[in-house]
Amino acid sequence: MQDLDDIPSPYARHLEGFDKPFILLETARGCSNRCSFCTSADSGPIRVFSTDRLRRELTLIQSHGIPEVRITDRTFNGKPSRCLELLRLFRDEFPGLRFHLEFDPARLTPSILGELAKTPAGQFHIEAGIQSLLPRAFRLIGRQATLRRTLAGVKALVQCVPLRIHTDLIAGLPGTTLKSLLADVRRLAAIGPGEIQVELLKLLPGTRLAAERDRLGLVAAPEPPYEILRGPAFPLEDANSARQLAFLTDWYYNAVPLQAVIRVASESLPSFWKKWLAFHRTKHRAFACPSLERRFALLFEFVSKRESAHSARLKQRIQYAWMKYGFSAQHGLCAAQPWTDPIPADAVLVEGDRQATASRVYRVSLDRDYLFVYGRKHEHQRAVAVYVLK
Repeated sequence: MQDLDDIPSPYARHLEGFDKPFILLETARGCSNRCSFCTSADSGPIRVFSTDRLRRELTLIQSHGIPEVRITDRTFNGKPSRCLELLRLFRDEFPGLRFHLEFDPARLTPSILGELAKTPAGQFHIEAGIQSLLPRAFRLIGRQATLRRTLAGVKALVQCVPLRIHTDLIAGLPGTTLKSLLADVRRLAAIGPGEIQVELLKLLPGTRLAAERDRLGLVAAPEPPYEILRGPAFPLEDANSARQLAFLTDWYYNAVPLQAVIRVASESLPSFWKKWLAFHRTKHRAFACPSLERRFALLFEFVSKRESAHSARLKQRIQYAWMKYGFSAQHGLCAAQPWTDPIPADAVLVEGDRQATASRVYRVSLDRDYLFVYGRKHEHQRAVAVYVLK
């Protein structure tokens, strides 16, 4: 199809009774990137739906009360002028909708970044397709990017206040190893995106990479989702470890109560991800996510086995987060004593609301003496204020 507006709209006939939390929408087909693992790598020139067509589709979607639209474009910012036009359309004419957009961070421009900065918090969810932080992998898959531009783009997106950035890594790409994947996760964690997702490479039928599998020594499952089983420098054992690493990044890094601690652990403990992976494998063999309380406990046990100044500070960070997010003060990771006196006038507010009404207060000695203040009694309720005692 050359003129995409000739395609009949699927929305007019199929939205009655639609009760899903999000819906997909195309604004373009094709991709200017030529990544060999992708089905859009050889799809010809990029073709787009007209802005008027998209406006009509979004009006219809909004009228049916669907809250989120996930744009299916491979690289939403492939053409900056088009990207800017649609960002303004989404933001100004459809402020009640949330949009999920996939960006190539290497193609981020100052004008696009400026437009994103004007967006109300939560309206845009940006997925930054990184795939790898190894220049050799870029070359082998034909990705049109450099590591310098990619890292600069990711950092700029993360620093854009209204956004929560989701980043992607692909395990098993040609030229990569489990060691390089662990290094990529560590490097990304230091930048601090809202989410890190690790997925195994899929040799999708019809892609160049699938056609070149024998030459490259890649072996993948013959049935969907066609995940890689092994490669020349990526044996089966490493593929299994990468799959478990995907769980760990999702369960721990992507969990807001634990993310700050994981970032510090990643940066301060030598070989953190490799050792954490091995430790977690012995403690939790199920594929189901442990409860948040159990995740806190496992991380605390892991850090407690390390003997260093960094480990001691990390234990205190975990204990602080445990109290901050309202887990048991009586049977938890640290000794907490009920505080029945008024909050001292010279106590320093660390975070929260000084005017919040307190229903219970606990004193905890970590690197300093803290008071954790909670509102109405409710299990796992976050502290409304945290003070340091002088």
